[in-house]
Amino acid sequence: MRVAKGGLGLLLEAGATAAALAIVTMVAAPKASADDADAKALHQVERELRQLRGDRARDRKLIEKLERELDDVRVEDNHIRTNNQQLQNTATQLQTSNAQLQTRTDQELKQIQAQVAAGPTESQITRALGGYWGSHQFTLTGGAAVDYIYDHKLAQNTFALDFEPILLYRMNDWIAFEGTFEASYDEGSGASFDAPVATAQLFLNDYMEAVLGIFDQPFGDFYETQGPFWVNRFITAPLPYGAAALIPPTDIGMQLRGGVQWGQLGQDADYTLWVANGPSYDSDLPQPVIGQELNDSTNITVNTNGKAYGGRFRVYPFPLDSNLGRLELGASTYNGKWQNRLWLTSWGGGFRLLRNNLQTRGAWISAYR
Repeated sequence: MRVAKGGLGLLLEAGATAAALAIVTMVAAPKASADDADAKALHQVERELRQLRGDRARDRKLIEKLERELDDVRVEDNHIRTNNQQLQNTATQLQTSNAQLQTRTDQELKQIQAQVAAGPTESQITRALGGYWGSHQFTLTGGAAVDYIYDHKLAQNTFALDFEPILLYRMNDWIAFEGTFEASYDEGSGASFDAPVATAQLFLNDYMEAVLGIFDQPFGDFYETQGPFWVNRFITAPLPYGAAALIPPTDIGMQLRGGVQWGQLGQDADYTLWVANGPSYDSDLPQPVIGQELNDSTNITVNTNGKAYGGRFRVYPFPLDSNLGRLELGASTYNGKWQNRLWLTSWGGGFRLLRNNLQTRGAWISAYR
């Protein structure tokens, strides 16, 4: 019984506890329901706050992105504005340059038109020829003369014309050519043409030159430097070089020429050694007589009796800074067969002095056959 009682008591106690719990539950149920509603509202508010924070963060990021894009747009706009300004400046410069170029072109065109109308100047022709010829150079010189003669005894008028152009052609630094051509109407005759000089000049080194062809006789210096009528100050040539010449004025052969400075500037010496066809005289007079004329030079060696040879040596003793003038002392020789074994032998010496306006010269010449 005690057990049962005890169990019943337990049951009774348990029942009492359950009833208390039920009562507590019944009493606490309305309060719990209110707390749940508040909790739910709080959670809702928290969710909304979290959503607002997320929206705000997204909005901030969007704003930052938009600000960056706006900055990029501003930079691009500034760049476009700068480029536009540069283009405007460039366009303005091009317009200015175009105007200046047009003005300069118009001026140059007017100058060219004026030059074309006026013709080329001498310096322009020289530059053009220099560019055209390069190292090849032509020089044309010479002279022309007219004589009018009235013979009172015969009551006759005559005239003589002499035209002598000289052509110098420089092919390069060591080859040159010289040609003299003569066209004349002598007194009482028709026209005649001749080439008294036609040479090729080869510059072998600084001290030697070879001359080949028809050359002025290197006997003294009259034929080479004083013979042309625009140089000779007399009406006719001196007797030893003129109508009664002692040696042939020209000859066909070869020369070796050169010079050297032996002292101060102006103290020089030069030499000329030559060999040529030789002399021949008028065959109508087989015996040597006074007045017998020399035949003209030809390129046929059988017209002479053998080769001729000779030489000339000159020295200039005064230096240029001595103010004593330019003095030349020289000696020459000419030797050649003129008939069979008979020889023509000539030699001579002379001087020439040039000082300011003073010019004097002298020569001693001897020849025999």
